[in-house]
Amino acid sequence: MQPGEFVAWKNSTRGKKAVGPGLYCFDQLAELVSGTVPGLVLSVDKATGVITSVVPDHCKFQFSSGLASLLGLPTGWLATGAHTGASSINMWPRALHLYLDQLSCSHNVVDGTPSTLLNIVHCPSTQFGCSYSVEFHSPHFKRLQSGTIGELNIRVTDGHRAIDNHACPIALVLEVR
Repeated sequence: MQPGEFVAWKNSTRGKKAVGPGLYCFDQLAELVSGTVPGLVLSVDKATGVITSVVPDHCKFQFSSGLASLLGLPTGWLATGAHTGASSINMWPRALHLYLDQLSCSHNVVDGTPSTLLNIVHCPSTQFGCSYSVEFHSPHFKRLQSGTIGELNIRVTDGHRAIDNHACPIALVLEVR
């Protein structure tokens, strides 16, 4: 999400609520929208990524043009009834931050601070459900914590919070030498 995105409504009252930048989770957006206008439902088909919004009786609802574009919905006011997106949602972040919890923080520093950041992977804008591969041709050697390690824990974030990939897997392959 970019700064300035919003949702607005008209029923017995009028209102407008900002949607903050960095929101990449559809479930959080649906919760924010349904909490704003009682009876408003926003759902996504997990197989196709297409949005359906149901606007309650005697109500109109509007997404900012940038937010409507991300959701595949038309711009302008949505009247009472069901509305289906014309395309799949595109709420994927521009980069994935990969953290390996077993990295040695004393040997891995990011912006002057010890970190378990393994790498940042820049993401192309893709359609819902599409996959792509990123291969690093130059190896990145990082020191692990000393002692015995039984398993590796990898966290994938947008730099601030964990990624919601709509129950689809994110596959990572690490080579340990």
